[in-house]
Parts: sequence; structure tokens; C-alpha cells
Amino acid sequence: MQQRLPSLLSEPILFAHRGASAYAPENTLDAFSLALKLGANGLESDIWVTRDGVLVLDHDGVVKSRLRSKPIAEMDRSALPSHIPSLEQLLQHCGTQYQLSLDVKDPVVFETIERTVANIDDIVRVVRVVGYVNGVAGFINPPVVVNGASELFVHIWGEAGKHARSAIGVADLPLDAPVEIELTVELKA
Repeated sequence: MQQRLPSLLSEPILFAHRGASAYAPENTLDAFSLALKLGANGLESDIWVTRDGVLVLDHDGVVKSRLRSKPIAEMDRSALPSHIPSLEQLLQHCGTQYQLSLDVKDPVVFETIERTVANIDDIVRVVRVVGYVNGVAGFINPPVVVNGASELFVHIWGEAGKHARSAIGVADLPLDAPVEIELTVELKA
């Protein structure tokens, strides 16, 4: 029988996926601020980096026009539609008194996040890890694959690297990635 472990969190995190997207356009400052007003204590978004190095929040990572779609990574921030907020705009508009889950789709984003949000030394503890594993039907070992991330975080942060975790098998991931890791951390105040 599986043993239920005590929660590492004092209260559950109520994430608003892409903000209050049922009431405002998704991934906009209006959607994020409304979600917090409605009681969410966590915001979630996909994050991308523009050609000129600005972190922006968008689901698909492409800007669609009537004739074609263009990846955000190939555009400067000034060329993006105004409804696509930057991470800096989100933090200025909504503050920092909530959990923030950023789904990183492009490895280049990690370097920019570290320069913008926090230094790795500012991480107090790893709170939660969610691993999505791209696998064929019948693959039953996503937890074994995600063990690598969990072991790495414990190796880096010791006791503070221990975390709540989910491992989920999926049929497909963006950019045909084999694994996607979602990480929630607590930062120094």
C-alpha cells in the first residue's frame, strides 16, 4: 500500500492556467490580474524569448497573421502584438505575491530567465516538479525518466531540493521534445 506523505506546502497552489482565460484573453495582463482577483494564488504561462532577448508570455510561441505564422524567437519585442506581455510587465503589473509556473519550451529561455528573475543562488527550495515524458502507447516508466530531474535537484540543493512530484506520460510534446520539466521553486525574499 502506498504511503501518503505530508505536504511540503502550507496551502494548496491554485494555478490559473494562462490566467483567467475563461473571462479575458489568455496570457494577457488582464487575464493574469483577474485570476489573482478571483482567488488564484498561482499563475501559469508558457515563456519564450524574442530575437532581441526579451522574455514574453504566449501559448504557441508564434505570431499568426493572415498569410503566415512567425516564431516569436525570430521577432523583436517591438514587432509583437501589444497583447503579448513580457515577463517584466507581468511582474510589474501583478507583483510577486503568488506562485509563478513558467513552462519553458526553448532552452535559450533558461539563460534569459536567470538574468531577469533570479540567480540560481536565490533559490531557497524546490517546491514541485512535474515531468511530461513523450512516449509510445503502453510505455509505463515516465516516473523512472523523471527521476533524473529529481535526483539532479537533490544533488544541487541537498535537502532543499526534495520536492512534490508528478510524472506524466504523453503522446506528443511541443517541438517534439522527449521530456518537459515544469519546476516550481521558492526564491529568497
